[in-house]
Amino acid sequence: SLSEIIKLLKSDCPIVITFEVNEEFERPQRVDGITVVENNPFLPKLGGHAVLAVGFGQLRQRKYVKILNSWGTDWGDCGYTWVSEDYLSENAEEFFHLLRLNETR
Repeated sequence: SLSEIIKLLKSDCPIVITFEVNEEFERPQRVDGITVVENNPFLPKLGGHAVLAVGFGQLRQRKYVKILNSWGTDWGDCGYTWVSEDYLSENAEEFFHLLRLNETR
């Protein structure tokens, strides 16, 4: 859930999120000076993908997770964008947190 992702991000744990992408993800839109990916349930899904979640925030009373994508600096805002809670809840499959080197289970 988004609350679990935020809790881990607050403790400085990067999160890997896997989800289905669509055309909306391929071309993030600029809103209020930042790039965002919103959910559009009418677009076909194009396949699975994994990203690194590095932050969280709100815009216009909606929650977002900041991600780093592996598609290079021409995608989004130098490789980063904000993904809406709606997009994650509709498309996310799994998430994993990364252990820090000095962290033990």
